[in-house]
Amino acid sequence: MDINRQQRRLFISLVSLLTFAFIGTISLSYFVARNAIRKNIIEKELPLTGDSIYSEIQRDLIKPVFVSDQMAHNTFLLDWIAKGEQDPDAIVRYLSEIQQRYNALTSFYVSDRTRRYFTGKTITKTISETDEDDRWFFRVRAMKEPYEINVEADAQNNNRLTAFINFRVVDSAGRFLGATGVGLASDSIFKLVEEYKHKFNRDITFFDLAGNSTVYDPNSNSPTVRLSERPGIKVLTSEILNGSPIPVNLSYKSATDDSLVHVNSRFVPELKWYLVVSQDEKEAVSPLNHILLVNLGIGSLATLGALVLAIWLVSRHQQRLVRVAVTDKLTGVANRSSADTKFSQVREEAKASGETFSVLVIDCDRFKQVNDEYGHLVGDLVIAEIARSIRQNIRSSDYLARWGGEEFLVLLPNANCAGAMRRAEALRVAVENHVFTASDVSLKKTVSIGVAEWDRTESNEALFDRADRALLESKQSGRNRVTAATTAAEYV
Repeated sequence: MDINRQQRRLFISLVSLLTFAFIGTISLSYFVARNAIRKNIIEKELPLTGDSIYSEIQRDLIKPVFVSDQMAHNTFLLDWIAKGEQDPDAIVRYLSEIQQRYNALTSFYVSDRTRRYFTGKTITKTISETDEDDRWFFRVRAMKEPYEINVEADAQNNNRLTAFINFRVVDSAGRFLGATGVGLASDSIFKLVEEYKHKFNRDITFFDLAGNSTVYDPNSNSPTVRLSERPGIKVLTSEILNGSPIPVNLSYKSATDDSLVHVNSRFVPELKWYLVVSQDEKEAVSPLNHILLVNLGIGSLATLGALVLAIWLVSRHQQRLVRVAVTDKLTGVANRSSADTKFSQVREEAKASGETFSVLVIDCDRFKQVNDEYGHLVGDLVIAEIARSIRQNIRSSDYLARWGGEEFLVLLPNANCAGAMRRAEALRVAVENHVFTASDVSLKKTVSIGVAEWDRTESNEALFDRADRALLESKQSGRNRVTAATTAAEYV
């Protein structure tokens, strides 16, 4: 397998391993944190918010109910009714005092006997069963509960949307005497609930026993939507409208983005309303998502950096191994193993192109004398200098290798025998003119060279053998010379 393919496989393996480990760790941390946030919302935040809002309601909204209760059982009112309702101004003053003391939009009493409608200002009208605006009175007259909270337009205040606390007034025998109570401006209640939302950063909704929204923007022209018709939360209608004062924790999927919305619902018996506090999990998890993206970014950069460093180190190590495997350590040129491969490559390229090539086999003359006279360190220097001299006097397309000992091989692509002879002669002269210096030793050496041109049919071994025989002939002819090999046919 080639090195590049090994690097690619290593890179892919490292990327896969680190990506799996990193994403797995980050995902696990994210899901653990998200579940912790979800648990905290369901078990702590929403119930605490519900408790706090319930306390606020008792202070802000239930107070009018208590005021209406006191009015329905007030001795003055009961005595005034028992005396035949003879002094209308007295009841008007009483209602006016109630309205001012408790900052109500209106206070009222409607008599069952006379059907007169008293407010803190005057006697406004006489109610009738045939008047649609008066149906509320007959509904209260017939109901069993002591009171109701009803949001509707107040005809006595320019049809302003008002939340009425309608309380039944009965005598000691339980006979219905009339209806009394106070009215609160619906926009004031709406603003109060908006303050709750802002204060607690939750969505807060009130529903009556039938699931109708009881608090809504009085300036909005949009009709209110029943609980059973609201997207997403409608699946919880039966669980929310359960009539139980015990708070319940519920969840549903948002109709817009499939995120989980958590709900805390409780029944407020004083108002006969259901308080529903909800929070979209997406808002609470949003900072966690941001952290996740930051961690993914940092982790990706760290992983990429680690991979680049690892690949760089491996590549350097592989390059070092390649150099060791294909390079002669002493001279820095290719070794014999590498030369064998290159030999076949040059021959196949020549065969494919129809060109020829030649080889030079070079040997240092009387090299053993150098080792015997000056030692192996000087001998190594001579070999290294010969290699350098050869490399400086060949083309960039030529290939130099140390074949063994003091013998070198040069492959000359696209060179016939004549061209190879000229190249070999230049090499011989360059070596002959070079002064080899080591420490205090200076000497000259020569080389013998054998040249052979490929005949387009012979093998590497056969071609090398002809060049080697030519080298032997140079040696036998007195050394320091270049000899061309006979043709392959003559050799045979």
